[in-house]
Parts: sequence; structure tokens; C-alpha cells
Amino acid sequence: MVALWKDELLPRIELPPLTVAEVGEVLAGALGGEVAAETVRHLARVSEGNLLYLREVVHAGRTSGCLAERDGLWRWRGELSVTTRLRELVGDRIGHLDGDEREVLELVAFGEPLGAALLAELTSAGAVERVESRGLIVTVDDGRRDHLRLGHPLYGEVVRLGCGTLRARRRLRMLAEALEATGLRRREDELRAAVWRLDSGSVTDPAVLTSAAKLAWGRQDPGWPRGWPGPRSTRGRAWPRSRCSARCSWSSATPTPR
Repeated sequence: MVALWKDELLPRIELPPLTVAEVGEVLAGALGGEVAAETVRHLARVSEGNLLYLREVVHAGRTSGCLAERDGLWRWRGELSVTTRLRELVGDRIGHLDGDEREVLELVAFGEPLGAALLAELTSAGAVERVESRGLIVTVDDGRRDHLRLGHPLYGEVVRLGCGTLRARRRLRMLAEALEATGLRRREDELRAAVWRLDSGSVTDPAVLTSAAKLAWGRQDPGWPRGWPGPRSTRGRAWPRSRCSARCSWSSATPTPR
């Protein structure tokens, strides 16, 4: 297929991403029934309107049982299970990465959104620029500083799956150490660093978790930066506020084995 347009045998037509409404229409047609509004929004967000990714996510959801008809509506429940086909598709889009570029992508996958300066200190400015130029990460300006996010939500799913437990913990430990070195000037920094410490198994001071538990519970405060996700587990899942609080509180009360 690629050879056909590269050799100019067929014209290449770029399709814009589907809108949420268009995703809903495609889902209703493919599933043969009405789809719950929250499920349409979820799948539009996960696929970002990419029709090929949407098809594979729907297939994965139906295969795993996450996407099923309940009470007359198709609904998504549970976490995305990445199929071999979806992993191959996203992997082909990511392409070959050298060691430094792979490190950049993995750190963003576990820590997004990350400050551009922080990431450059952990890796190198050149590697960050190369990964950004390929569209694998994007820069977002929140009005105060630049943050780096993945170019597509599915990149994170695939990149995190490619990390073993030990490498995932090392990446999380790197993120925690780098953020702590900044002095944790922002209140969200303390929470993020604590959860990264917890999930990397590198907590040394229970007081850090106690403080983080209070912050986690207080995330309903409207002062929390809009659009920032919760801290993530070693598999990249965002922890809900109550779960962050419970995990930090429980761990701070549990004696560390000697």
C-alpha cells in the first residue's frame, strides 16, 4: 500500500481525525446499536479520532469484554487491553528509536506531563528535540511553562508494555529524584514525587507519604492545574484521588521491612 502512493500510482489522501460525533456514528454502525455517550467520548479520546486505531481498540474491547451491550447500550468498562495487532500498529508508527530517544519516550510515558527543562536534564536536549520532531511527543504551554506530553495516548500504552518491571521502576525513580532535586516548589510536585517513589519501591521517609496522602485527598481543590492527570502506577494508569490517598496513607503506616 505504501509503495502505491510513494511511486505515485495512486494519490495519497490525508484524512482528518474524526470528531466525537463522527466517532459515535462509526461506533453505532459498527456495533449495530446505540452507544453510551461516555463510551463514545472515551473511545474518541483514546483513539484521538484515528479510524484505524479506533477499529483495533473496539476489537480489543469486544474481545476482552470491556466493550459490551448492557441495558440496551454499548458501554466500556475496565482498562484497555492492548492486542498484538494494536501493539504492532502503534509500534510501526513509533518506529526505530536509539537508546536516548527510547529513554525520552519512556520517561514521558510514565511521567506526562513533564517539564521540558526537567526532561532535558534527565536525558539530553538533542534527544528530546528529535523525538518531538517525529511527533511522538508534543509541547503544551499552560501559560506558565512548557510541558511535554505523548503525541498520542496509545503510544504510552505500548511503550509502558515494552518496559519490564525493573525498568519501569527505574524510570519512576529517575522521575522522583529529578523532581525532588527541584525542591518540590509546586504542591502537585510533592504528590507526584511521592507516588513515583511508592511505585518504584524507593520510599525511605514515611512522612513523605503522609503528606502526599493529604494532598491527594485535597485534589478536589479547584487550584489543582486543569488538565493534569493523577499520578500513575508502574503500568501508567492514573490513580484516582481517593486511591492515591489510601495507598499513601496505608504505605506510610506500614513498617518498612529491614
